[in-house]
Amino acid sequence: MKAIQTINSEEYENAVLGSILIDPKVMDSLSTDLNADDFYKTANKKLYSLLAKMHELGNPIDLMTVYEFAREQRLDSAIGGTQRLIYLTETTPSSANFKYYADKVLEASQKTKILTEISLVYKGISNGTISGNDAGIRLNKIDAYRSEHSGLVPVSAYDLEDTAQPVQSLWGEMLYPACITQINSEPGVGKTTFVYNLCITGANGGSFLGIPFSSPLKVLNIDVETPVWKRGIKLKTITDGRLPRELYFINALNLSLQFSELLGLCKKEKYDLVVFDTQSRIFNLEHENDNAEANKMMELLRKLVSDTGCAVVLVHHCSKSDKKGVYSGRGASAIGGAVDVVVNMEALDTDTIKLKVDKNRISGDYMTLFIRKTGDDRFEPFVPPTESVSGFEKFIVQDYILSLASEKANWTTLEMQVKGQLQGYSETTIKRAISNLTQSGKLLKIRRGEYEIAGEEGRVENTLNLVGG
Repeated sequence: MKAIQTINSEEYENAVLGSILIDPKVMDSLSTDLNADDFYKTANKKLYSLLAKMHELGNPIDLMTVYEFAREQRLDSAIGGTQRLIYLTETTPSSANFKYYADKVLEASQKTKILTEISLVYKGISNGTISGNDAGIRLNKIDAYRSEHSGLVPVSAYDLEDTAQPVQSLWGEMLYPACITQINSEPGVGKTTFVYNLCITGANGGSFLGIPFSSPLKVLNIDVETPVWKRGIKLKTITDGRLPRELYFINALNLSLQFSELLGLCKKEKYDLVVFDTQSRIFNLEHENDNAEANKMMELLRKLVSDTGCAVVLVHHCSKSDKKGVYSGRGASAIGGAVDVVVNMEALDTDTIKLKVDKNRISGDYMTLFIRKTGDDRFEPFVPPTESVSGFEKFIVQDYILSLASEKANWTTLEMQVKGQLQGYSETTIKRAISNLTQSGKLLKIRRGEYEIAGEEGRVENTLNLVGG
């Protein structure tokens, strides 16, 4: 029956088993929903059965105890030995997603059972061993089983109480884990260089434009645009020769043909950020304006971010038409509608660039930032003559609010506004900073108008010479 097993079920089986080995409490939920027979691979059936038996007996579950118990049951070779147990723990993206993995295994198992029964009914009708009436009864049972296991399982709001966690921005409220950001500009504006700076500082765990990354990132840049020789020069210029160890490159990719390979690589290497530069060449759509084709590509990217938790950046060219805002990217509008964040870059002059966030379904903040080129391949915040602010003030104010934790833990909105205004920050910027810190979970709302400062992680070093708050 291997031919009718869903393609990725074995990967999900491995992830279920790895989740149990990482966090044995997972078995409390799985033991009532999943059976050993739901696994396709024989070794996985035996290992899950072994883990279920250990759980039933109340035995502790870890790599050593599982292997010892397998030896006692003479199943150590059947489950693949210690190396396979280690492999399962190392290749499982996150035990927190065990329910999703288990659902995929169960879905594959149900499809196999249905198709097997249909095959047997067809064979019975063909050779005369099953009457038409019996065939109808068995097919009706299949339909009832399919409806019963349709996967439409409502979740009570009560059960969501402990699952809603604030999403922490990786950088600048433009990059988020398990989300897709599209960065658009006309050729020559500097989007590739801008993204190189993001990749380098992210891999080094540093600050870019005065905004720190939440933690050092492991980055994969799929750059099919920049010649390798030019890439080396760009990297050395930006880093002063101090190249990051956790930044990796791929020179060519056809997403539709190589998606499974890419997904496997990202699961194995656990990249935090994956860049596609440029979107059009990697998507390689036959008809760039075809929304149906574009939606297929976005389904693949959605699977990539949901299965790995990585952030994805699409580097893209602006349309030559009058399309603006969310749909300013060239080609199918479905992509602008499907991504989480859209950032449009516009050259105001030879050195000044306007970054406009035209979509942010995570924070809802459609901010505008101004940066200026400083030498080769570098940028700094900038206040244009026509503006009173650079747009980066909000991040400085957020840093200042977090620093107030050194004085006391709880602050009212009014107290934070007074403190901030004494530092020269505007009331509007302070309110935006409070709102964003609350949404990210760094300010905890105790009651109306009063907050507790949760911590000072990700604070911005106040080194920018900003004008006008």
